[in-house]
Amino acid sequence: MNFFSSPGIKHLTSLDMSECTGCDDICVSQLSQSCGKTLKHLSLCWCWHITDRGATSVVDHCSNLLHLDLTGIDKINGDCFGRVPTEMPHLRLLDLKQCNRIKDELIEDVVRQKRNLTVINYYGETVMFEQS
Repeated sequence: MNFFSSPGIKHLTSLDMSECTGCDDICVSQLSQSCGKTLKHLSLCWCWHITDRGATSVVDHCSNLLHLDLTGIDKINGDCFGRVPTEMPHLRLLDLKQCNRIKDELIEDVVRQKRNLTVINYYGETVMFEQS
């Protein structure tokens, strides 16, 4: 059964699934397809079964997100984040603390392309666009 197929879920604007042991790529795909258009805030911190497949589903379907927190998801490389500037125009904060596979160069490139985005890197440091 898909919990995210319930009629009222389509209007959900904020969801915190942090430390949900049952949250995996299938769960993230279902939630992003069901309520991705209305979600503004999504937290998937320490959901250890999420991979790049789940992250890609969020980027593809959650275009109205303002805040995405992926703290502690150590199975994502973040290749889909290169599409954030075009696919997620409203995103203002991307939290990637303790995401050890995401390269700093990728984060810096995304911030260069999307200047109003703040990214929190592996170490908890803020990465923002700074004009030279």
